[in-house]
Amino acid sequence: MKNEQYNAEMVDILEYTNSFLSKCYPETEGLPEQIFFEGDYLTFERAKVAQASKQNSPTSSECLDAFIMKAAEFHNQAEFLRVSFMHILP
Repeated sequence: MKNEQYNAEMVDILEYTNSFLSKCYPETEGLPEQIFFEGDYLTFERAKVAQASKQNSPTSSECLDAFIMKAAEFHNQAEFLRVSFMHILP
């Protein structure tokens, strides 16, 4: 029962998810398999901050390197429309 709106709890969410990855995808040559971690824009931003906060950890697993952060497609489309309208409308 963690809340993604808080950085410390987002780290906990990623570490919990990462614990399953290490079981499903054994590390090869020191680097774990990478998977997409997709969510709305808030989740995307919090996950990037959480990943950055762990970048100095001693292993790639602890650095949360297995995750490739990605904003959900509908958010990308909405952002594109917002920027487009800002340039079209005065």
